[in-house]
Amino acid sequence: MTTFDIILLVVAILVLGYQISLLIRAKREIILPGKPPSRGAVAVVMAVVMVLAIIRTDNLARTWPVFVLVFVACLAIFAGGCGLSANGMFGSGRYIPFSQAAYYEIDSRGSQKVFRLSRLSRETHMILTEEMEPKVLEIMRNEGIPRYEEYTHKMAKRANTRMEAQQRKKKKK
Repeated sequence: MTTFDIILLVVAILVLGYQISLLIRAKREIILPGKPPSRGAVAVVMAVVMVLAIIRTDNLARTWPVFVLVFVACLAIFAGGCGLSANGMFGSGRYIPFSQAAYYEIDSRGSQKVFRLSRLSRETHMILTEEMEPKVLEIMRNEGIPRYEEYTHKMAKRANTRMEAQQRKKKKK
């Protein structure tokens, strides 16, 4: 194995450990289970990348442990729990606590409704059913997380206040 293979093996072990701990935590904490909207597309992309990586390798007999571990780490991300817990949202290998959430939005994608929870640097998605929607909205209201429209209005108001303060400062000089 080359140095790159060893580094890749260590990274895959770390990712796998984190994803397994997140998966176990998700299975214990999720109160409203959901389903990610793009699971089929992710599976196809993951399969294509793994097949191309195996075809392009020079010596599969030496590096097969790396491929197996990377594949298992990808499966752990793919199989990660999705849903809302009392403290945050799990979504295929990601966790966003409500304390760090900036806003939420409910989009329509075809015949499905998709719930998005964002913390500005990352988002989680979940397919929303009709019976889940009131429960999700109640949780968001109880946690004080604004809808996207409310969030953008608040940010625009904050930007206007800053601009006015800068203009007043310039007039004083």
